[in-house]
Amino acid sequence: MNELLLHIPHSSKVIPDEYLADYFDGEELNETLLKLTDTFTEDLFSVDGVSKIIFPYSRAFCGIERFLNNEPMKDKFRQGYYYSNGINLKPFRHNESKVVVLENFYNPHHTLITGAHKLIQFELQNEENGFVAKKTIREKYESRRRADWAEFNVQWMLYVVWLKCLTNTDFSMLLATKIPADAIIIENSTRQKGANISFGGAVNKEFEDSRDVIEKFVVWSNPYANKKELERQAMIERTKINTIGILSGVNCMGKILKVCQIALITNSEPQIDYALLRSKKIYLIGELLAFRE
Repeated sequence: MNELLLHIPHSSKVIPDEYLADYFDGEELNETLLKLTDTFTEDLFSVDGVSKIIFPYSRAFCGIERFLNNEPMKDKFRQGYYYSNGINLKPFRHNESKVVVLENFYNPHHTLITGAHKLIQFELQNEENGFVAKKTIREKYESRRRADWAEFNVQWMLYVVWLKCLTNTDFSMLLATKIPADAIIIENSTRQKGANISFGGAVNKEFEDSRDVIEKFVVWSNPYANKKELERQAMIERTKINTIGILSGVNCMGKILKVCQIALITNSEPQIDYALLRSKKIYLIGELLAFRE
């Protein structure tokens, strides 16, 4: 039996805080939110066995049901995917964020509702090189990231790492027995690129530069060593350097690894917000994840 999926695009009055400054006519905005919001639509169409994709922001912020080209509401009323006019057709919003709203909110939502996410996930799944998957494929589709990603990304990463602990014996043994229980786990993201490197990990350029100098010295000092032995010796010398510079960042992945390590050692489970994950309607290769506790 085919799954019935409801798309609910206009039930929210939310404008992301960081974009409120774009609206210069608060009265027009408030009236627009009042009259153009299909309030409680998700409750009216709450049916057992029927999944819903709910856009979490107001159409006054991003009209995700509008066409990008040949959109009459845009051409006639300046109410395309980016509402420049309000309910009374009065200008109420600056246009500085137009491209950002398209790339960070409109495009990612359409990736979800059109099924294009399945093609991206297949591409990731079929890539055998983890670095290529992370570096090349993820960056290629960065503009398709879900608009609400920041609302559940930490819980999603915690869920994924814990699932790896439960299904990968080598990984769980490494985390539980090879890393000291009192150690602080740091995800060193200094050499990574992207806007969020200091969120997932921590950055210390002075530290990495010093390690690079030592590695080059090892290579220079052993001109006749074979490649494998040279790499081993360089790694040994690199890891001796641990007290240079200051690490800066949220280190979210390091903290997640620590939470999972503690759970493994104490034979417990990390506190994953399964209710939040279920509410976000996350699909993997076309299947809605149930997140059963």
